[in-house]
Amino acid sequence: MDIHVLYRVIFRLTGTRKKRMKRFTELMRPSADTEIVDIGGTALNWTYLDVEPRVTLVNKTEVRLDEDHRPTMRVVQGDATDLDFEDERFDIAFSNSVIEHLYTRQNQVRFAREAERVGKRVWIQTPAREFFLEPHLITPFVHWLPPSWRRRLYRNFTVWGLMNRPTRAAVDDLVDEIQLLRRSDMEALFPDCELLVERWLGMPKSYIAYRS
Repeated sequence: MDIHVLYRVIFRLTGTRKKRMKRFTELMRPSADTEIVDIGGTALNWTYLDVEPRVTLVNKTEVRLDEDHRPTMRVVQGDATDLDFEDERFDIAFSNSVIEHLYTRQNQVRFAREAERVGKRVWIQTPAREFFLEPHLITPFVHWLPPSWRRRLYRNFTVWGLMNRPTRAAVDDLVDEIQLLRRSDMEALFPDCELLVERWLGMPKSYIAYRS
C-alpha cells in the first residue's frame, strides 16, 4: 500500500479532515460564489463541504484530476512562494499541511506573505511540532531528534520508510524539506490572524492561522 493511500484511510477513519472543514465552513462561510485558491492542495478537502465553491488548486508539479475533482475546480501550476495572481484575487487563500514542506524559514515567510496578498481572507493549517506524532511519517517522537539522527532512522524506523523504502537521497531530502512549526512560529508568520489550535489528548495537534 502506498502511504498516501494510508493517509486517506486515516482521514476517513478519524474524521479529522471532515471536522476541520466543518470548522472552516463555520468560520469562513464559503458559498457557491466564493473564489478560493488552495495552495498546494488536492480536491479531497473540498469533498467534505456541502457547497461547491470555485476552487483553484495550485501546485508546483502538475496535479492529475481524480475522482474527487468537481466541475467548479481548476488546476494550475505555480510556486507557492511567488504566486502569479494579482492582489486580493481570491476571497479566501487556503492551505492544508503545506507551509511545513518549504525547506527554509525564508520560504515559509514568502509563502505567508503571498497567501495574505492574494486572499482577502486566509486559512492556513500546519501540523504542530509539539505533537508527539510526526504525521508525514506516522511515527512518534522522531521529529524531535537532531537531523543527523533522523537521517539514520527514517528509512527503517518509521511507517513512511518501511512502506516507501526510500533511497538515502530521498531520506536526506525529506529531512531538509519538512520544517514543522511551533505556535510561536505561526504567530510570527501570521501576526494579523487569529490562531485556532486543534488538540488531541490535550496536546496541540495542528495550528490554523485564519483571518475571516
